Amino acid sequence: MAHARDAIIGAGEREIETIVRELSILAIPVNDAIEDDDALRDLDDAQKRCVELALRGENVFVSGVGGTGKSKVLRAIRTSLKRAGKMTATTASTAIAAEAVNGTTLFAFCGLGLSKTVDGFGFASDLTKQRVRECDALLVDEVSMLSGELFDRLSYHLKRIRSDPRPCGGIQMILFGDFLQLGPVDNTDERMATGRGFCPALFLNRGWMFESWTWRESNIKTVYLETVYRQQGDMAFVNALKNIRTGEPGAVEEFQALYTQNEREVQVGASALRIVGTNDKAESVNKKALMTLQSKCYTFTAVDRVQVPDIDNEQERARRMSELHRLWVSLSAKKKCRIAQKLELKTGAKVMMLKNLDVCLVVDGIVTRKRLVNGARGFIARMESAVICLDEIRKMKANMEKACDIPSESLEHGIKALDDQVEWLEGQLKRDDKIAVPYVFFNNFHEKAIPILPYDFEFETAGLGSNIRKQIPLALAWGVTAHKSQGMSLDEAYVDCSNFFAAGQAYVALSRLRSLSGLKMTGFNQQAVRTSPVAKSFYDGTSQTTPDAPRGWWNYNSANYRNDQQGKILETLIRSRAPFPPEHTLEVHDLALKQNDRTWRCQSCGAVPQQRSQACKSRDQARLDEHP
Repeated sequence: MAHARDAIIGAGEREIETIVRELSILAIPVNDAIEDDDALRDLDDAQKRCVELALRGENVFVSGVGGTGKSKVLRAIRTSLKRAGKMTATTASTAIAAEAVNGTTLFAFCGLGLSKTVDGFGFASDLTKQRVRECDALLVDEVSMLSGELFDRLSYHLKRIRSDPRPCGGIQMILFGDFLQLGPVDNTDERMATGRGFCPALFLNRGWMFESWTWRESNIKTVYLETVYRQQGDMAFVNALKNIRTGEPGAVEEFQALYTQNEREVQVGASALRIVGTNDKAESVNKKALMTLQSKCYTFTAVDRVQVPDIDNEQERARRMSELHRLWVSLSAKKKCRIAQKLELKTGAKVMMLKNLDVCLVVDGIVTRKRLVNGARGFIARMESAVICLDEIRKMKANMEKACDIPSESLEHGIKALDDQVEWLEGQLKRDDKIAVPYVFFNNFHEKAIPILPYDFEFETAGLGSNIRKQIPLALAWGVTAHKSQGMSLDEAYVDCSNFFAAGQAYVALSRLRSLSGLKMTGFNQQAVRTSPVAKSFYDGTSQTTPDAPRGWWNYNSANYRNDQQGKILETLIRSRAPFPPEHTLEVHDLALKQNDRTWRCQSCGAVPQQRSQACKSRDQARLDEHP
């Protein structure tokens, strides 16, 4: 007989009332369709305006400080456009951000690699062309990390594929993010360090997204979400964070004073998540902590597969599967996926949930629904035999199937999830009868440890299919980087600012906290808190309300890139083609044209326009790579 506090997962309230005493505590993934429907409820006025603009076909940028509901608006817009019959694709700037919105990376959807030159844009496989041509609206999350140079090259790329001269080939662009959080990684300084010179054909990921000509031509409507829900009720904390975000004078001193004032009330345990500046630091924290545990180490290996829509053409199906396999290998090789291919766990390990799970707790005969959210933290209480867990799941499934005569979507979803778990456990036991399942005590879920079984993580590429990884949805959680914490909401954390190096890092890390009472920090000073003045100018109203940004990504910029040789070259080239505007000179097609100005000379190969194309293109880039 199960304890009264057992949790029943995957059934509706009526089903739970019938079978509550027979079932054990298990969890199933949130039904994405139900979650999207929920996103349409309880939208505030600004959030509703975002949906209205999207339904009118406008290009939209949804922005706001952390915790204002940008992800909720994304789901609401996606659901609304699909119901309106629009073909949508959900993407993000990084694989980690894409996972959080059940999408794929922008690069994968568009068929782009990480090109070093402009030659990588404008060409795509037949499969990529098909899905891009079928797309009506492209949703892109965390756009602060996408550069202006990339946005212009992407627009050209989509124009070529769709044979449509409008910005981004006529695709409706719906963007989400905050430019005062984490920005793009510019490679100008890195190129300078190689000593190999510069060239207009290089792609260096320069500038902010709003510093592109595509931003101006797209007539993007900016909606700024102002109501903060994450730290609701703690206005002193909210206002101090806002000042850190915008780099206001005295913001560091103000935040330090507020922190000191509340330090006595801080209730942060020694096991609180550490947010650090670099991957090396986070990996070191986690490995060191795992090694200190004396318990047995278990390794869980992910199972990867691809899934394509049902189509009659076997050759087309095979081509799609091949393309998906290629994308998956690329993501795994570059370690762009936070869902580990091999996951090492021990009893006592600090872990973080990587997927939303629905949990129903029964306390004194009353059913209470709770959600175990992506980012929830806890520790592994024990590693239980998979044989015991398998018997428990089989019993639960049998009871669920006979518990209710009236089918329900939640019941069917729960049964399917249990089928998948049974299949995985049976497969594991055939290979190793000593396989174990981690049982985790999560914060605020102390009624009983929850067995965490593998679930599918789907990376959808619109018009192609999906890459699916089945793995235990846990990650070691003694430490994470500020970049990987983006999007989290935490009750407590230990923020180490000592190795923060980029604008927006301190704000991202600190704004993960729901309350100041859950914050411990070290290394917090003026050097750790950085704000991009260019990004700040956008929110001062300059760039979001006028046609022209203060500058373009091609402009000389010694403030960010020391002696900006690439900026000098691009400006010289633009002047040589006056009165043509930059978008005519620097568009990929125009870069390849031969010019008449003998004063311009490429630093990289020494070519003048009469000898070679203006861009130097792939022949010279290949030579540079061979002779660094």
